[in-house]
Amino acid sequence: MQEKSRPDVQDHLLIRSEGVELLHDQVPVNDAIARYSRGVQVGPFKHFSLYLRIKYTGSADTNMVWGLPQFLDPNSGLWHDYRQGIFASLTFEDTVHTTERDYIFTGDCVGREFRVQLLGDKALSTGNVPTSSNYYTVSAAVEFFN
Repeated sequence: MQEKSRPDVQDHLLIRSEGVELLHDQVPVNDAIARYSRGVQVGPFKHFSLYLRIKYTGSADTNMVWGLPQFLDPNSGLWHDYRQGIFASLTFEDTVHTTERDYIFTGDCVGREFRVQLLGDKALSTGNVPTSSNYYTVSAAVEFFN
């Protein structure tokens, strides 16, 4: 009689933080002024999932918005941009986001405290003046896992 095949036994479990932390809640972005979320402790986790919800309102004139993770150096007190993988050039264009879009990205935890910077380029573009009628609405949240 042949022995029944058994499923492989998983030697580790996926461990997640207790919840998803909301960092930005429908923040309007229409200029090159940085908007920073509060910092959250990474804890014992090795990876993060960044949830973004983005919508553009107004006329399309080649505006972009950046969503940039940052980690705190506890010794200097300075926040450092996380520019690894997709985050090296994570930008969103207005013509794609006239309807609300939801995204999720993952990365490695390289510091003890995490935040997200939002930055638009409208004030940096030639001829584009920030207005209250052309803007992005951005929400961001993070979850940590091993």
